[in-house]
Amino acid sequence: MDSIAKGKNHSAEIRRTLQLALPVMIGQLAVFSMNFVDTVMAGRLPDREISLAALGIGGAVWSSMLMFVLGTLMVVQPSV
Repeated sequence: MDSIAKGKNHSAEIRRTLQLALPVMIGQLAVFSMNFVDTVMAGRLPDREISLAALGIGGAVWSSMLMFVLGTLMVVQPSV
């Protein structure tokens, strides 16, 4: 709080925050790229409508399972 009140240069704080955020940003970009490539590849299959529908359903199931597992892990961590 003192650094904010005194108006100091915040470049060091910004640099540290970006160092922490960079791996997260790269991970999110990788996930987005993987989903994009999956959609492009499924769109090139002969039965385009069925394959894209299956991709959408699979993504929804995967997201649901992932959220359940992550939620369980977040609950288990404080109790250990």
